[in-house]
Order: sequence, then structure tokens, then C-alpha cells
Amino acid sequence: MTGRIETKIGAQVAEQLRRLDANLAPMWDLGRNMVAAWSADGRTLRLLVVDFYRLLSIAEEHRAILRGSRYRTAEAFEDLRKLLAVEPWGIHCEFRVGSKRDEVPWQTVERLVRRYAIMETTNRAVILLDIVGFSKLTSIQRIAQLNSLEYSINISQRLLQQNGLSIELAKSTTGDGFYIWNRETGAMPNIALFIILTFILADNALCKTKDTKSFVPLLRAAFSVGSHLSYHQIDGLMPRGYDYIVGDVTISLARLIEKAHPKQILIGEFKDSSGDPHTPTDTVEFIQRIKRLIRKFHGISLGNTPISDLNLSLTNSQKNSNQEHSSPKKYTITDKHGLKHNAYNVRITVDRAGTFPLYLGDEPVLASH
Repeated sequence: MTGRIETKIGAQVAEQLRRLDANLAPMWDLGRNMVAAWSADGRTLRLLVVDFYRLLSIAEEHRAILRGSRYRTAEAFEDLRKLLAVEPWGIHCEFRVGSKRDEVPWQTVERLVRRYAIMETTNRAVILLDIVGFSKLTSIQRIAQLNSLEYSINISQRLLQQNGLSIELAKSTTGDGFYIWNRETGAMPNIALFIILTFILADNALCKTKDTKSFVPLLRAAFSVGSHLSYHQIDGLMPRGYDYIVGDVTISLARLIEKAHPKQILIGEFKDSSGDPHTPTDTVEFIQRIKRLIRKFHGISLGNTPISDLNLSLTNSQKNSNQEHSSPKKYTITDKHGLKHNAYNVRITVDRAGTFPLYLGDEPVLASH
């Protein structure tokens, strides 16, 4: 387990969780089986362990079994046991799961168990950053640009955390860029991820103004909210500590980024129901909420210079028209399978006190809807 967990729950419990991990691995059988659910009965953990082919076959008709946490109440656990038609595994633990001072919170156990599970998230914001012309670079330039982008991601995450936004970033490489998402889910974590995209691009643009050796990447970016499945790849003979994602949202982002040109920022058309499932937030309202929230970052430093103003907008149908009082222009990308992916073009201006502003995003070149 990580040092962070040891700090929160103590070294003794962390050691007990390591032992639990050692018991879970044989059940998992190098990824052949998955934990569909777990429950606690005193010092015994009860787990529903299912062949992953069979689990996914059942999930096609009962999608809910992949959603939410793997932890179930005793009643819900029994209902799922009947659906899956399996007998539970029992693992004796040296701790109890609960909310008392001498007990381990279920969320702590969940973080471990979910490494042995496949999970579906229905409303997750994801960023795709792509380095333009990556294959044409020298090996030195490639490693320099990847490191530069990693730094911009890390410094932006720290900046948001220091200013009260909840961010725990995860990322997976595409070879010439990254998928990035917030491990925390919900309406505000999704908004926080777009704000972090703003600061990643701003820091990158600032570094680009000082770059003389092509050590800073030229980027294009796409952002959207949608569904995906999470899983853990094998590292050695154990699942990695960090998850990977694949699904509708990553596929859509890949299609958008293929048509984006250098410096462009595309945001997919979506309805985010993570805040209120009855009144989901569409892309236009999502940007409006960000515009209201992003004001709190006025005055913070970017490159040792305070930000005096931040403004973002979806570009509209008519050039030189008032962005505030015109409808944003929608673009449609048709992929090789004939599927359509709608998107908007984003422009961002970062004004900095006493010096030049940063202009993020570029004019669209896509065919309109």
C-alpha cells in the first residue's frame, strides 16, 4: 500500500491490508477472475469472485453491477450473489470494517479491492492532450517535451489543490500525449478538471515563449464528459496501483483530436448528470459554470506574475460578433465508422499583470454542424 494510506491509518493496519492484498491475488488469478462485490462480517471479508468473461456477459443485461463501489450491504451482497450464482469467498482479517476509531473505513478497503475489479463510470470528465509532430522529433526532443508536459500537469494540479479545488489526477499515455482524469467523481471534480486543463495549457504556452530548442511541446487538446470502464493492468504478476480507462468518452476524444489542429481546444457535446440526474448540465452551461468559478483564481501567480483576468468562451457562428450574446457554433466530426461526434471550439485568454496575455486555443477549421 502507499505511504499516504500508512499516514492515514497507521503502519499496523497498512501491513494488514498488504496481507489482504496477498490473499486477493490468488483469487484474481492474473486477471482471469474479478471481484464483483465484497461485504464485511465481523473480521471476515466476503467476496463474490467471478470469471471476467462471465461477469461481463451478465453485465451486458445488468449494467448496474459494474457501477458504484464494490462494497455492498449484506442484503445487496446476497441479491448479487443470487444473480451471479456463485458462492462467496471468505478471507479472515485482523481488523473490522466500520466507522469506529479502532475500525478500518470501508473506503480504505475499497481502494484495494477495486484493483481486482472492472468498474464503469457514467459521467467522468477526461482530457486528451496530444503533442503535435511528435514522431518527427529527435529522441532528446521527445523526452524533453514529455517531461515538460508532465511538469505543466503536476504544477497545475498543485496550484488547484492549494486553492481549494479537489483534484487527484490520473493519467495514461497515448505515446505522444496523455489521457488525464480526476479520480474523484461528481459535478465539481469534472469542472475542476477543465480548470486544470486551462492551467496546463497556460503553463505550456508560457514555457513555449522561452523555448529555443523545441523542448516544449506544441499541443492540441480535447475535453469531454462521458462513460468508461476502468481496469488495472498487470505489473509483474500483480495489478498496477493505477487504473486505466477505455470507453465512449476516450473513443470520442480520440476522434476529436484527430481533426483538431495545433493549439486548438475542442470540447465535446455532452450532458453531465453527475450533479442532478433529472437536469443534466450540457456543454454550454458547463462552460458558464466554469466562467463563474474561475474568477477565484484572479491574483494567483503564473510564472511569477499574478493573473489579472481569466476569460473563456465557445466560439460562435459569426466572426467579430459579441460572444456573450450569440450561440456557440457546433462542429460535427464523422469517424471512419460513420459515427458522428459533436464538439465546440474553446478560446481562453489569460491576462497577467504588467505583461503580455496568453491566448489559448485557435480558430476552428472543422466543418460546421
